[in-house]
Amino acid sequence: MAKARLKIKLMAADWSLRGYPTEKRPWSAETKAKKVKEAGFDGMSAGADPALAKALAKHGLELVGGVDVGSVKAAEPTLQRFKDAGAIHVNVQVCDHDTTTADALKVARAVIVAGDKLGMTPAIEVHRDTCTETPEKAFALASAYEKRYKKKLRMNFD
Repeated sequence: MAKARLKIKLMAADWSLRGYPTEKRPWSAETKAKKVKEAGFDGMSAGADPALAKALAKHGLELVGGVDVGSVKAAEPTLQRFKDAGAIHVNVQVCDHDTTTADALKVARAVIVAGDKLGMTPAIEVHRDTCTETPEKAFALASAYEKRYKKKLRMNFD
C-alpha cells in the first residue's frame, strides 16, 4: 500500500496584516487576499471573518481558523462560525495556563467531537497562556487524551 504524500501549506497570519499599510487606511479583505496570493501563500490563518473568507475563496486560497475555546459549551458554536465562513481546519487554543489537565481534557474532547460532527479538522494548539503553554502540559494533555479515547489528539505546534 502506497503512503499518502503530505503537502505543507503556508498560511499568512491575519494578525501580521492588521493595520497595514497604515492604521487609518488598512487593506480591505480583497486586497489582503490578493497580496497573500501574490506572495505565494496557500491561504491565511484568521478568525471567522466571512468577508475575508469570501475574498480568499475568490482567489483560490484557504482559510485556516484560529480561536480560543475555554469551555465544553463553547466548542460547537465556535467551530460552527468557522464552518460557516468556509474553514475546514481550525487551530484551537484551549483554556488557560492554570487549567488542570483533567478539565482541559473535557474541552479538548468537545472541540474534536464538534469538529467531527461538523466535518472539520480542528487541532489543539500549543500556545502561551493556555493549558498547553509548556511541552510538559501539552504532552500531558495529549497523553491523557490518548489514554482515555484511544486516539491521538490532533495538535498544532505553533
